[in-house]
Amino acid sequence: MREKIRELSDKEQARMRVAVFFGSSKNFFHTFIELLGNALDEANKGYGNKIEVTLSDGGTRLKIKDYANGLPVEIVSENGKEGYVSLLETLFAGGKFEQGQEYQLGLNGVGLTTTILTSEYAKVTVGRPNGNIYQIEYANGDRLYDLKIIGNTDHTFTEIEWICDKKVFTDNVFSWNEICSVIQRQAAISNVEIICFNKDTNETVSYKYENGINQYLTEIISNTNNGFSIEGFTKIKEVSCLRSNEIYLDRLHLDFAFTLTNKGEATHIDFLNSSDLKYYGTIQEGVTNGFRTIVTKYLRDNNLYLKNEKQITGDDVLASLNYIANLKSLYPEYENQIKKKTLVTHYKDGVSDMIKEFLEVYFIENKVEADKICKQILINKRAREKSLKTMENVKKKLSEEITIFNKIEGFIDCEISKGGELYICEGKSALGSVINARDEVFQAGFPIRGKILNCLKSDLDKIFANREVTDLIRLFGCGIELKTKYNKDIPQFDIDKLRWSKIILTCDADADGEQIVVLLLTMIYKLVPTLLKEGYVYIAQTPLYEIHFLDDDTVKYIMSEQEMKKELASINNRKHTKSRSKGLGELDPKIMRETAMNPETRILTQVKVEDFKEMQKAFNTWMSDSGLADRKQYIEENLHKARVE
Repeated sequence: MREKIRELSDKEQARMRVAVFFGSSKNFFHTFIELLGNALDEANKGYGNKIEVTLSDGGTRLKIKDYANGLPVEIVSENGKEGYVSLLETLFAGGKFEQGQEYQLGLNGVGLTTTILTSEYAKVTVGRPNGNIYQIEYANGDRLYDLKIIGNTDHTFTEIEWICDKKVFTDNVFSWNEICSVIQRQAAISNVEIICFNKDTNETVSYKYENGINQYLTEIISNTNNGFSIEGFTKIKEVSCLRSNEIYLDRLHLDFAFTLTNKGEATHIDFLNSSDLKYYGTIQEGVTNGFRTIVTKYLRDNNLYLKNEKQITGDDVLASLNYIANLKSLYPEYENQIKKKTLVTHYKDGVSDMIKEFLEVYFIENKVEADKICKQILINKRAREKSLKTMENVKKKLSEEITIFNKIEGFIDCEISKGGELYICEGKSALGSVINARDEVFQAGFPIRGKILNCLKSDLDKIFANREVTDLIRLFGCGIELKTKYNKDIPQFDIDKLRWSKIILTCDADADGEQIVVLLLTMIYKLVPTLLKEGYVYIAQTPLYEIHFLDDDTVKYIMSEQEMKKELASINNRKHTKSRSKGLGELDPKIMRETAMNPETRILTQVKVEDFKEMQKAFNTWMSDSGLADRKQYIEENLHKARVE
């Protein structure tokens, strides 16, 4: 051990140990969260009704402006420091330490200071009630000059502009879409308009929700509420809490909006003093406990449980419950500085009690809705229990090794055990062509019977009762990745266990073949989407047409209608015949080898995912039941663009 003790300055703490304050050196986006939170604190107190966010310089420069009273940069702090030195350069210094009087997000005097000290460049401009406009700039955490007056103003404001320092963070380019998503959520829980400008693209978005979280919830679940009404309430409850071995009275304020759905994944959003709790915690526990208690009582009182049937769980509630819980506390407490989870137990108790108080009255006054809600949660419970049994069967199937005694019907293996290519073929006749044309050292084949199951329109029972689906998953060898709490004992997805370097979908070059390819891609997306993300999936391009030139007895294979038009326009007067290519099962081995199997001559299209969220949206729109409305809208808006030939 070195016999030397060193004390880091505030600047060194922020720059050398940024993970202590922002969770990670990758989390430069949290600078935006912190500064937006400060602006929202002021707006939520009634100071200013507008916040402006500006993105520029290729996404590296951000600016936030609020119209509150302005940071008190010109005053002198209790210890004699200049106000701007305390607020902008000193950790754990600020004006928000006196808790118990008002609801606020900023607590520790850390977010603003850490942002300033970890920025490549930062500028703070403030309009104060005395009519002066103050300004100060920083570079790499160093003050460029002392606070100065640059003009006069008839209104108050705070404007902070910064560029995150890549010497501190791993990146510093802010995402426009992520910024818009954050400000949209914050506008929904704040009585303030938030406007965002993108100077690079000249885009402007503005969010203001007159009807708050009810309006926002209606907007985000518009395609999945399936007839359930959206309800909401506001309640205030005083709850005792223990802090530093002293009892305090916390005045909890809850805005709550909810509805149920029986399709799609439910939406759960928790806020504590406007911090978006991405990792949830005790507020969500309070929500589920409140619903579970009242729904259980309703099911029991109305004899809806079967004899000896187990009661519903919190998971059964969350499976269908779309909700937004916006909780405010006089003594907010988070798991850490990034404010993404709370472990405080009195939040759970207080939220649970407020939910129960509301539901007890609501269920009496709205018998029809109460019945729908409770029966849906009961359906969820029974589906979960059925899913558990299904998972046990899936575990058994997927755990079976592929041996000579436990073969997969139709599968033709290759010689190497790892790193080969798996051709998934349309039928046994196509498999015959593959086998005759393959390199048996590294190319294997497996036939499917026509159109495989649409896995986005089927529940897990049906999916894993399908022999071809389970056979394919066993052949892949890498397990499955399903978002469910009930598959813990199933072989978990492990990309290192994938047997193949390429999975090649090989179907006829016609409409039926294209549909089969889409269904196979849908199955992979549902069960093993990482194979798409990582580029393991390919589509073999077999000929659509053949042109036979009579002058030299050569044949050219044409892969598409467009290519056919170009070829016919370029061959001039050469005598030829043209024909529609045969199905894969009728292709001779030479053609099959040349066009689909020989690595030196074949044409493979790799399935690439440039934007995973867009891929999710596309699959859900075109292949799931929940996408019906989106499909209809797309067709109505784009039908005029289609060409019929």
